Amino acid sequence: MSPKPLRVLVIEDNPADTRMLLEGLAQHESGLFEQIHAGRLSEGLEALSRGGIDVVLLDLSLPDSEGLDTLLRARAQALTVPIVVLTGTTDEPMALQAVQDGAQDYLVKGSLPGNLLARTLLYAIERNRTQMEKAALHRTIERGKQEWETTVDALAESVALLDAEQRVVRCNQAAADLFGLSWEEILGRHFTDLFFRGQAMPENDLFCRLLRSGNRESEEVYLPDRKQWVEVSVHPLREASGQLSGAVAVVGDITDRKRVERERSVVQILQKTIGRAKKEWETTADALEECVALVDAGQRVVRCNRAMSQFLQLPWEEILGRPFRSLLFAEDAPAGRDPFLAMVETRRKQAQEVYLSARGRWILLSVSPILDPTGQLITGGVETLVDVTDRRQAEQETESLQKSIQRAKSEWEATIDALAESVALVDLEEKIVRCNRAAAEFLGLPWEEILHRSFPDLLLAGHVLLEKDPFAEMMRSRKRESTEFYHPDRKRWIQLGVSPLFDPAGQLIGAVETVADITRRKEAEETLLKANQELQNLDRMKSEFVSTVSHELRTPLTSMSNALSNIRAGVVGKVNPQLKEYIDLLQTDCVRLCGLVENLLDMSRLESGRMMLYASAIDVQAIAEETLKAFEAPAEKKGLSLRAEIPDSLTPPYADKAKISQVLTNLVGNALKFTPPGGRITIQAEESSPEGVTLRVSDTGIGIAPEFHEKIFEKFFQVRRPDHPHQPGTGLGLAICKEILSLHGAKIGIESQPGRGCTFSFTLPKALPDTILRADFTMAIERARAESSVFTILRVHLAGAGPWLLLQRQEQGNSLLQEITQAVKASFRRGQDIVVLQGDASVTFILWGIVKSLGPEVEKRARESLQPLAGLRRLHAENSLSVRSVSYPEDGSTPDELLNRLEETPGAVTHV
Repeated sequence: MSPKPLRVLVIEDNPADTRMLLEGLAQHESGLFEQIHAGRLSEGLEALSRGGIDVVLLDLSLPDSEGLDTLLRARAQALTVPIVVLTGTTDEPMALQAVQDGAQDYLVKGSLPGNLLARTLLYAIERNRTQMEKAALHRTIERGKQEWETTVDALAESVALLDAEQRVVRCNQAAADLFGLSWEEILGRHFTDLFFRGQAMPENDLFCRLLRSGNRESEEVYLPDRKQWVEVSVHPLREASGQLSGAVAVVGDITDRKRVERERSVVQILQKTIGRAKKEWETTADALEECVALVDAGQRVVRCNRAMSQFLQLPWEEILGRPFRSLLFAEDAPAGRDPFLAMVETRRKQAQEVYLSARGRWILLSVSPILDPTGQLITGGVETLVDVTDRRQAEQETESLQKSIQRAKSEWEATIDALAESVALVDLEEKIVRCNRAAAEFLGLPWEEILHRSFPDLLLAGHVLLEKDPFAEMMRSRKRESTEFYHPDRKRWIQLGVSPLFDPAGQLIGAVETVADITRRKEAEETLLKANQELQNLDRMKSEFVSTVSHELRTPLTSMSNALSNIRAGVVGKVNPQLKEYIDLLQTDCVRLCGLVENLLDMSRLESGRMMLYASAIDVQAIAEETLKAFEAPAEKKGLSLRAEIPDSLTPPYADKAKISQVLTNLVGNALKFTPPGGRITIQAEESSPEGVTLRVSDTGIGIAPEFHEKIFEKFFQVRRPDHPHQPGTGLGLAICKEILSLHGAKIGIESQPGRGCTFSFTLPKALPDTILRADFTMAIERARAESSVFTILRVHLAGAGPWLLLQRQEQGNSLLQEITQAVKASFRRGQDIVVLQGDASVTFILWGIVKSLGPEVEKRARESLQPLAGLRRLHAENSLSVRSVSYPEDGSTPDELLNRLEETPGAVTHV
């Protein structure tokens, strides 16, 4: 592979001289030189600015420049490119001056052999390279020396460079401060004399140990005159041959470490041999926990320690030469003046705390100048980083907490002072700690006279006796308590509220007491109570009127319908076709009127609470088929399809069969009215949860807009559709469905959009033993409340159900349960006053009118009635019957309370 040609820039305006130079270069071996010609200095400077020039042949006499100024301008453009001056025979003194001013050589124009020209150019390039390397080496050595001195001067430890005889050759400012001398007075002095100053030296002097071991030695020394502990470390310095040439002595203050029993390890300083300036800096900086980097005048990293490399998460090879700020800040550089520029101007250390958003950390950025012995800035500076996030966060949290406390206090005071209610803060003895303006005005005292006095004494003044003490109740419950009372002196109704006040640990420390004037509310409540009573009376009168009218209408309507049927059948004589048509119309109207009357009666019974439910496990498939069968004729006439989609494995729901049939009939009847010909009406059912069965009635009719979804369940409401003919009806069907399902504890829902049909759905409880028990207990409690009666629940349970179930299956059904039921019922002879609920291994009886005190007698009679049963005697002797009883309302007033009590109450055991 041929070497890359050297690019020669010839700046010459004389065409003949230019041709001669170019031909002379062309005569040399092929490919060594690549010529670039410029006829003016400006053209040459432009070529130099583009770079890539290895050597310049420069004529000092050009159209746009003359004399040595031509050389100076060319050198200023490219300091590192060698320049060979071209001159005439009479201009040789100027050529010599040009060499002194920076030209590598000169050539006299006229007769220039090609080999002389080429050799001169090659020598010029080589000499220039050698000079540049020497200058760079000198700068590196000088910069390394200054960097070492600056870095060591920045250390808090005292550092001294010693020769082989322990005399100080160099030291930092900390060492000068330690010795109390200037560094000129220190240089050349014996380190031991300077440090100990006539005091007793440690046994087995560490310098002796250093000479013997040749390794780092250290000694901890107590200085009584300074009352401090220091660690003196001596690091050996060696020549290239390995001969010991001196040492680095480091004195560090370890008083704090001694005081806290060496909680923190001493930073190892100068772990490696300090040899050359670069090695000394690296060893010292890498021992620091602070992040340290040396930067040049352009803030490009020249050197960095290990901590900086770890902080930037880059190997030091990728850090060197890159701008320090771009490495540190990326795109989130802080606002304000760059501390590096401030350091350059002031020649002093600068520091700035900045936030690194990419890292989420606060750092203290310090920049120290690198100065020469005369105090002039050499090149760049020393950048150090310290993570101060924890300190900043602690300061911010403290400040934020103080502001929050002050703001909360101000907000609390402003808020309670703005309240119309009287508010007082009391301690655990109910003494007032703080109160608002309304409380002071209400009590008629300035707040200074209110503090530390008993709030009840000030409020009640001995004129009011409370039925309950809300403060005492709050102390027991740890919850808000309140009471209402009439204050005779003020002639006002007052509400006194007490809310507990806890500290952050959850301990009760006091309470907040509020006083509100509720006189207007009490008066409004009394007014509303009277108005409500009047409305109830009016509603009852309306319901009684509707019920009476409906009863009075039902009988004549029935008679009219029967009479019309007899007339149409020809009982009173032959009927012509025209008369039959009129009779059919009359019968249709009679049926519609009968339906209206029945709906009015149902609604009256529902509103008055007189409609009773007779719940049982119902067959949804049978009810759905019966409902759809009733609508087959009108559906076929209208061209509608009716479907029932009921799974065979569906668990029966627990409900009133007749009432659920009425709900389905109303829903299917509505769907039939509003579904166009060719549509579909479907009854569906599914087990939607472990406890519930959901029934749906859907159609493909005209649908209902969302704004009417709630209103359609109101009495007498009907949706008026301009685009659909009015359908006759009372507007009670959906209202009755809603009330019937409400009695079952269910809600009816609707999903519909105009033109997309309707789906009505509701969920009934499954006929599970526990569900049935709860439902029957609920009805029993409602009946007892309505009749102001009581009842007792008796349960007979067979312990060890396995053999009993086996026997039950062998005897094909519930013969044993039936024996138990008949025996117990016969023993009481109460007829309809006994409700029987059979489970898997138990029979539960509800005995009306039996008070709790008769419970033991009831249990005894039940056990005696079971002794003769043959089915029980055939069971294994380990099985036994448990007989238990609970009473309403003594043992519970809700179904859950009665069931739980029934499970908890231990019953007498009768062994078989």
